[in-house]
Amino acid sequence: MDKSKNNTDTLILASGEGLTYNCGAMNSIFKADDNETSKKYSISKWRPEPNSEGP
Repeated sequence: MDKSKNNTDTLILASGEGLTYNCGAMNSIFKADDNETSKKYSISKWRPEPNSEGP
């Protein structure tokens, strides 16, 4: 992900693109965070493994 974007740019990411983190039984992909939103919010997708326990 290009971290040089500012808050006036349009950010388009394909499926699976973004900052990916493996958190054990859950995976996350951050589509936009601090640098893309001027530290105002983040957009992320969290996917738990099948049959894993919830929070």
